[in-house]
Amino acid sequence: MTTRTSYLYLAERKDELGSPEAVCGARVAGVTGSVTESQLEHYTEWCSKQGLGVPEFIGLEDTNSTILAVQSDRADYAGTTQTAALDMQAQDPGTFEFIVQSDEQGAGVDQLAMFMPKDNELAAPMLAAFEGIFENGEYERIMAEWGLDDVTVEKPVLNPMTTGDSGS
Repeated sequence: MTTRTSYLYLAERKDELGSPEAVCGARVAGVTGSVTESQLEHYTEWCSKQGLGVPEFIGLEDTNSTILAVQSDRADYAGTTQTAALDMQAQDPGTFEFIVQSDEQGAGVDQLAMFMPKDNELAAPMLAAFEGIFENGEYERIMAEWGLDDVTVEKPVLNPMTTGDSGS
């Protein structure tokens, strides 16, 4: 899967928090030291260029704490991955909405799944298995069933970011 940093908020606050500009000047809970924290720094630069307030990062220990911070109004948003935001929506329909950080706002696309050393004996068979579920359509079916159409990849690759070699 792929994912981008996203900002989860209570659906009942959509009118107030449902635009990318609303993140500027807001309280954003995130896991301390996570990708979300560094992505929010990029978002802060975008906010400043727009002449808007800067978001306040509230560093917490884990994802559950960030969700609780939003639910208890200690934070406006919980910074998380897009896939985690989709999962939260599925677990509690109608409770949460989210904004996806764009390229313009400094987001990058992260690749998720299983990463293995290329010389690991299990790496080649696992890549072949993933290629098989792509070829037979099972990947597409699973992603659609779980509402993950927005985070699909075109094909499986082995450690795409390590050496520039896709491994396939």
